[in-house]
Amino acid sequence: MLVDLEKKKLQFSSESSINKAIVICSHERSGTHFLMNSIAYNSNYSVEPFINFDYLPLGDIVNFHKPDNVHNFIEKISYVEKDNIKYGLSSLIKSHHPAYIFKNCFNSDDIIFFYIHRNPIDTLLSYWNFINHWDWHEGPKEKNPINFVKSIPEGQMQRYQKKSYDSIFVRWANHVSEWVEISKKYKNIYLVKYHDLDNDFDRTMNDILNFVGLSCEKIIRPQKKNYVLTNKINIHDNELKKFKHFINSSLSEFPILREFYEKKNF
Repeated sequence: MLVDLEKKKLQFSSESSINKAIVICSHERSGTHFLMNSIAYNSNYSVEPFINFDYLPLGDIVNFHKPDNVHNFIEKISYVEKDNIKYGLSSLIKSHHPAYIFKNCFNSDDIIFFYIHRNPIDTLLSYWNFINHWDWHEGPKEKNPINFVKSIPEGQMQRYQKKSYDSIFVRWANHVSEWVEISKKYKNIYLVKYHDLDNDFDRTMNDILNFVGLSCEKIIRPQKKNYVLTNKINIHDNELKKFKHFINSSLSEFPILREFYEKKNF
């Protein structure tokens, strides 16, 4: 007996007013949905639906380790034509993948990348909560955040890596470093600090919209919904202090990141 399991269809929205596809990239728990919702609230771009650029649901469509295949896929969905009218991709694309898989898309006039990054203390504390929240093997489930960031990446989290790393902290640092470095070379990559978006929302959103060639008379801040929420694990003050010290001392190994995080501008 031959059985066919129904495949989930890929759905996205297109608008005639859109002329650039937008890809929102980040390390996990860096404010990805905050940025996506902010853009959607203040433009014709949409998160309902957004495109989850991940193995599920796109593993049988996209070769995530072949940059030209990634480029061809994004280019294919960027525009559709109906009744001689060209419609641009209004659904935002979300990705936690490293920069190298998008290398054939950089410097494109039709694709814009926003990379949102957040200080490692808040990012990795949130990521520790996130990993422990799920009942599958997303990553190492440790009882305290220090052991977590010192752990070797394992489980499903490894789908967002281009190679093995000695620890989850090093994995985070390499992810951010690669995007920061490559943003210096290409004109269609824009770095967004979570701190700026959270604390200076109107100015930051105006800068983001200007980068796309858009403007908005009244900037609207989204409510805290449509995020991936998890249960928060209580942590003792002394344990938190040790965790922060470990993160700050570990940053010294990554000079490119010191300018962002050691000045405590978060």
